[in-house]
Amino acid sequence: MLNRLALGALLAAGAIPAQAQMPKPNAEINRAWAAGYRAGFVCSSLWNGAGKPLAAIERDELTGIYPEIEADVRTLTADVDDKARRVVVRYRDDMPPRIAEWRSRDGCVTYPIGATPPVAATSGQGVRCSTTSRGRWATKTLACRHRTPCRH
Repeated sequence: MLNRLALGALLAAGAIPAQAQMPKPNAEINRAWAAGYRAGFVCSSLWNGAGKPLAAIERDELTGIYPEIEADVRTLTADVDDKARRVVVRYRDDMPPRIAEWRSRDGCVTYPIGATPPVAATSGQGVRCSTTSRGRWATKTLACRHRTPCRH
């Protein structure tokens, strides 16, 4: 009996280092979420009325957050384009970056994982043309960046 207990303890002790080396099951999605979180909060803190400097955003908005993503949020960097009012956070070489952009009508909008902004979105006017199974969701005719109407 004592031998079985000792053998079990020895096997368990050997499994702990192997388990510590295994990647976290949600590491990839958490990193994508962290990149979106950083992009969204930097965008909102810069252009939704606060006008905070980046150092204050780091200190006030990006600490004490969700423990699943906080370490990744701290390691990722945000590229800020003041002219386009866009924040880009790269999190993987084989995926599009996470993007948040400010729109005069909507405030900061964070694109979904894997999305790239349409060309029309670079003007900050919130231009979106889309069709769904229920039809066009844009209620007005909107001009795209190059002054061409959005078509379906």
